Amino acid sequence: TDPDPPVSNFTVQVNALVVTDYAGCGTCAVGSIVTLKITADLTESGLLDGAPPLPTPRSSVLLVRYQRVS
Repeated sequence: TDPDPPVSNFTVQVNALVVTDYAGCGTCAVGSIVTLKITADLTESGLLDGAPPLPTPRSSVLLVRYQRVS
């Protein structure tokens, strides 16, 4: 028989979301590059595959760089 699947009742609460360091232009042409930084303050709870999450609250940072294609 297969073992019971791990318990997962994991949730993430976003307490704050901040966008900074935007670098682009108001009327960018096709091929222009835009960058920005997104910081999220998170609180995690529950179980993920049967294990508790890392201690929280904590911040996660996402650096975004995209190129205009149309």
